[in-house]
Amino acid sequence: MKKLLQSKVIRGGLLGLGGFAIIFVLNLTFVGDIFEAFESKTYDWRYRYKLRFLKSDTQIEEIVIIDIDQRSLDRYGRFPWPRSYHARLIDYLTGEGILAVGFDVQFFDPVKDSLEDIELTRATRSAGNAYNALAFSMESREVFRYKMESDPFAYSGYEIRGGEGFYEYEILEGPFEKLALASAGLGFVNFLPDEDGITRSSPLFIRLGNISHPSLATRIAIDLLGVGDPIRFPGDNVFLGDSLKVPVDSHGRMRINYLGGARTFRYVSYYDVLEGRVAKGSFKDKVALIGSSAPGLGDLKVVPFAGDYPGVEIHASSLYNLLTAEFISSLPEHSGWILTLVLSLLGGALFLRLRPVRSLVILLFFSLVFILSSQYLFLKINLWIELVRPNLSLGLTFLIVIVHRYLTEEREKKKYRGILSYYVAPQVVSEILTDLSKLKLGGTKRELTVLFSDIVGFTTLSERVDPVRLVNFLNDYTTRMTAVIFEHEGTLDKYIGDEIVAIFGAPQMKEGIDYAEKACLTALKMQEVSKKISKENRSKGFPELKTGIGVNTGMMVAGNMGSAVRFAYTVIGDAVNLGSRLEGLNRIYGSSIIISEFTRRRTSQDFFTRELDLVRVKGKMKPVRIYELLGYGVPSPQERELISKFSEGIYLYRGREWGPACSAFEMILQKSPDDGPTKAFVERCKFFQQNPPSQDWDGVWVMQTK
Repeated sequence: MKKLLQSKVIRGGLLGLGGFAIIFVLNLTFVGDIFEAFESKTYDWRYRYKLRFLKSDTQIEEIVIIDIDQRSLDRYGRFPWPRSYHARLIDYLTGEGILAVGFDVQFFDPVKDSLEDIELTRATRSAGNAYNALAFSMESREVFRYKMESDPFAYSGYEIRGGEGFYEYEILEGPFEKLALASAGLGFVNFLPDEDGITRSSPLFIRLGNISHPSLATRIAIDLLGVGDPIRFPGDNVFLGDSLKVPVDSHGRMRINYLGGARTFRYVSYYDVLEGRVAKGSFKDKVALIGSSAPGLGDLKVVPFAGDYPGVEIHASSLYNLLTAEFISSLPEHSGWILTLVLSLLGGALFLRLRPVRSLVILLFFSLVFILSSQYLFLKINLWIELVRPNLSLGLTFLIVIVHRYLTEEREKKKYRGILSYYVAPQVVSEILTDLSKLKLGGTKRELTVLFSDIVGFTTLSERVDPVRLVNFLNDYTTRMTAVIFEHEGTLDKYIGDEIVAIFGAPQMKEGIDYAEKACLTALKMQEVSKKISKENRSKGFPELKTGIGVNTGMMVAGNMGSAVRFAYTVIGDAVNLGSRLEGLNRIYGSSIIISEFTRRRTSQDFFTRELDLVRVKGKMKPVRIYELLGYGVPSPQERELISKFSEGIYLYRGREWGPACSAFEMILQKSPDDGPTKAFVERCKFFQQNPPSQDWDGVWVMQTK
């Protein structure tokens, strides 16, 4: 059994490995993109679920968004506005003690009125903490936009070790030269959404040639945190100086940890700020980002939980993540594959050991626990764990195991089912086939019940009836008797001529079933069928048929006995031998069904019996109390009287009162002249009257034969 279990675990693990290998190979093809797409959707689902638990009424005050909203457009007209407006805004914010001002507004070309540019440049230089936007794009010869030979803003970028992994673009645009030089720093404002158009992450750097430029949020964070060299990108993280480690993907993209829905940050109308309608001190020691939430300006983006999220708030979220180090982290890619492999191996080992339905329950349980655990980790510690490939690998392993079972075990079970159905009840066959190890040589010791059945006088019958007719009769008899055994969940042990041996409680034993009672019900039913067969064959010249049955319960060894080339499922032990002897005692007592005291203890009072005798079988010293099984349910008045009178006779018999005992038994024969046990005791009483036993006689009848 242990070796079989180990074999199944190993085979299941190999099947799980096969499921993992298929997913791994598919991931290297175009199917990998499909995996990623589904994974992104599960990410969105997790985010929407996460936001339900965040306090929607809490606003982040450290970063303020100065919003070019519809109200401002109504007041100042169509955008873009004169650049002197922005100069006035910078001057105001500087006077309020702002920490940094970031423009998600592009000032790429000089305007015709140079005074506007001069004013904006002056305010920017004077503030010393104003940051302006860059924008990357790719070459497009159709509109005469060509790849740049050199980086016009190289002075504001970084040469980063490992920066080759960053996204690379061919064209970079930014503020006009004087404004760019006056700015505290420059950062790109490009969004790189996923293929489905949803912005889930933001690149910290984008490369042009050998120079890597930071995003606007990254550039502001570098200065506010005092990050110095070196900035490096070893593959799984971007290190900003020696203090800040940012988890990123292979292209240096940081998953944005959105802290709420739209307007999680404090929004203030551009118009209110420029007109001085904001309370004094509102911007002290804060960061201001200037952008737009107005639909007409086209800066609304799609994020995991919304389709019209202001782009400037995405920059604010990225900046807040960097300043507070509140990142969404993930397992390294190799760790994700290791987790997938472990789940597949465990799943394969379990699925092969369990039935398909239970395996399906385990699969659903594993998947549910994995999904809920992933959601919990995402909610509590911002750890993202992929769901699609692990669950697909687990599901594929389940399918592989099911196919494997069908092609191997199920085919083998089908073969055995046909064989076993001749010996075991159909419901027992199904249970045996759940573990084919039970069809190997060996046995186990446990308490079982055995039933022996025999046709009384079969030898005489065989001498009187034509052999062909006898065989047909015997086949019909054993077929119908076996059906009764199967009906009561018994197992056919063997046929020995007209003798039938059945086992109850093996090879499978169900909890809550009393197999001793099953055996007794079988014995009663067999007697009914025997009488019916006898009646049917009387017209064919067969004498009246009588069946003797013996039932015993006890410890016995059950299993497959024989040799490596031929074996049979059977039981052995003293308890089995006693069952056989009880069947033979029916000839002595003239009874039909004899059960032992051990079986009687295991049956309920619904079975009514009469105590026959105390017998000592050959080869044993300890006597056994035996009973005749008369029926099940409520005995008739005649049966009650028979049991009572017979008990009275037995009492007198054991008291050595042979005359009164004989009289008591003869009174029974007056009403039941064919009662075999009573006849036997009348003869025994008369014998003891003539041949009294010794003074130490204990009332036990000693069997001299088997």
